[in-house]
Amino acid sequence: MSARLLVLCGLLFFGSFCFSQYGYEPKHTNSNLGGWDKSNEFNKADVVAVNIDELKAKFLNKTVTPIYISKEFRENSYKNFYKDSQLKKAIKDKTYKGLRSHASNGSGGTMVLYTPNNNYRVLFGKRFKVVDISPIINKRHLANTDDSNYLFKLQNDEFGVVYYKYNSKFKSNVEIEMF
Repeated sequence: MSARLLVLCGLLFFGSFCFSQYGYEPKHTNSNLGGWDKSNEFNKADVVAVNIDELKAKFLNKTVTPIYISKEFRENSYKNFYKDSQLKKAIKDKTYKGLRSHASNGSGGTMVLYTPNNNYRVLFGKRFKVVDISPIINKRHLANTDDSNYLFKLQNDEFGVVYYKYNSKFKSNVEIEMF
């Protein structure tokens, strides 16, 4: 009997929760309110949109390499390199994955599971040819913000095709340079 009562209470709770938002009317009267995609953040003076023609003139059919990053900043570097154009499969450094000694004196110490956070060892010093540059339109959250998100299609013999996501809002934060 208690199991039936528990199921009945669960159904009543679920039903009341689902229909509690039905007919919700906002209490504000300001019609100018909108979400983050309606903000004027991308119209500020410090945001300079990069023209795709300028990018193509500078990078297309040229050889590029990932930029040098000093050791203390490598942990957050090279996060914009992907294996697919949908930007779902990030390139990951799997060479140092596994159990590692945590001791600095080499005596074994505590073993910890180490997962590398960056791709610096994998990508630095590699040469890529820029095959294509196109605006990112297949990612709705990026396409709604501004038109300054571009996808570089890079190619070399070792990796094949690699995709680099570039947001020109951060013009100084490009992670590739001419070789």
